[in-house]
Amino acid sequence: MLMNRWLLNRAADRLLSFGDESSLLQPVPEADRSYLLYVHIPFCARLCPYCSFHRVVYDADLATRYFGALRAEIKAYAELGFNFSDVYVGGGTPTVNIPELVSTLNLVNRLFDIKSISVETNPDHLDARTSDALLACGVNRLSVGVQSFDDRQLNRMGRLDTYGTGREIQARLSGIEGKFSTVNVDMIFNLPGQTEATLSQDIKMLLDSGVGQASFYPLMITEATRSQVTRDMGIFSLGQERAFYNQILDGMSGTHKPSSVWCFSRDGDQIDEYIVDHDEFVGVGSGAFSYLDGVFYANSFSILRYDELLTAQDLGITRCRPLQQWEQRYYGLLTGLFGLTLSAKQLKSIYGDSYPAALELLTLTGIIEKKAGLYCLTGKGRYQWLVAMSVFLNGVNNLREQMRAHIHEEVQASLFLP
Repeated sequence: MLMNRWLLNRAADRLLSFGDESSLLQPVPEADRSYLLYVHIPFCARLCPYCSFHRVVYDADLATRYFGALRAEIKAYAELGFNFSDVYVGGGTPTVNIPELVSTLNLVNRLFDIKSISVETNPDHLDARTSDALLACGVNRLSVGVQSFDDRQLNRMGRLDTYGTGREIQARLSGIEGKFSTVNVDMIFNLPGQTEATLSQDIKMLLDSGVGQASFYPLMITEATRSQVTRDMGIFSLGQERAFYNQILDGMSGTHKPSSVWCFSRDGDQIDEYIVDHDEFVGVGSGAFSYLDGVFYANSFSILRYDELLTAQDLGITRCRPLQQWEQRYYGLLTGLFGLTLSAKQLKSIYGDSYPAALELLTLTGIIEKKAGLYCLTGKGRYQWLVAMSVFLNGVNNLREQMRAHIHEEVQASLFLP
């Protein structure tokens, strides 16, 4: 994986190639172990051109039906003996229907011993009603999808009319800071038309808002989104990606410490990527993925079928993919080093008897170095790992497109997607 994009794409495609529905495995919890619960809410007020997550245009009746199925799946995992300590709610826009979200989180709190809850949202939901409702049901981490403070970029992304200007978004962020233990801001860099000057302004407005944490993601587009991105935003290129990344590292270094390859925190120990802190996780909801005991699971991407599966008192899983040993090692190293450091014990757990050879290769290629008893990504290694993780996540995006291909008629008939 060091670090040809073509080879990385091949590895991601291989890792994320799911079979048919003929041989599903039943998820089984380990005794006395707590997992992370990922909850997917696939509804948005409008759909951004660059986004490849599983999402549909919000419909109130469909959402009510969906949340009912979602709570049924959460109960099903409780009956299987799973226990969850942490919850991450992603989308879509999870806060698009606060009463249903609150009912779902209250259920989770009743069923499990929850220590932390993270919820994604958009800038137009940074109001007292929403924040008070989330705080009341135990949400302590809020992640806000801002993407850019540049009004021209927001307009190209179709976000200006819906979420407000960069200055308006900045003011809302300043108003919400301090209410939650962590407020994370999601930003995108290497956007078409972005320059050093506009990225510098994005960094300045972010820091001036006072938020404690920010995640800067490189723009990731699939073949399915490329034409719309080109039409709405401009031509995408990787030519400036590394220079922009170095600019972000420099711009954030004065006040925020890196806590992952693309996450920065004032405290330096917070993180917005649950796959780093949790080796395994369970995903509920249409289009959610799980990773348990070396097996990837995928829930139905058809919201209608997902509802049918849960009505039949089943799980939402329709595909699974047991990973071979090398694939488990690849995934373990990719997600482990994404958090910047690994201990010798962690490397041994990933590579087993091959640990010395893997350590030598990573060291000789300049990817890692030993500091204070830990193996840390070097400056070169950070960008290499940004490339590796973005290629992997783009592979996940391609898989999402494949999983949604068979529901084209449902999508068109229901007018859920444009």
